[in-house]
Amino acid sequence: MRRILFLLIGVTLVLAACGDSDDTGDETASDDAPATTDAPVDGPLDVAQLLEQQPDGVVDVTGLLFVDESGPRMCELTLESFPPQCGGAVVFLVDLDINAVAGTQTEQGITWKDPHVASLQRIDDTSYRVVQEG
Repeated sequence: MRRILFLLIGVTLVLAACGDSDDTGDETASDDAPATTDAPVDGPLDVAQLLEQQPDGVVDVTGLLFVDESGPRMCELTLESFPPQCGGAVVFLVDLDINAVAGTQTEQGITWKDPHVASLQRIDDTSYRVVQEG
């Protein structure tokens, strides 16, 4: 009889917890509304914002500067390993002179700088020209 009582209490707790997560999901959904591109930007965009907004002019962007055999790119997230790995949203960089970027580190064929700010101009949906290093 005790087993059945404990089982019923456990099922009740699990169902109550599931009910709470549905409420949280609704609140998160309302917070995920797209940002307006008309609002002024305070500071540089991160890579995910850059890809979402797709601005046509020159814009300052911050993220992990990451260069390996695939070429230079700016990443939204720094995956913690050594050397670090590129994670999250990614844009590919054109006209980057990695030797002109101060403060980079190189290990095992990977060069990076985190955080890094650069002025970029859109070429296409995932490629950006480096206009100026920050």
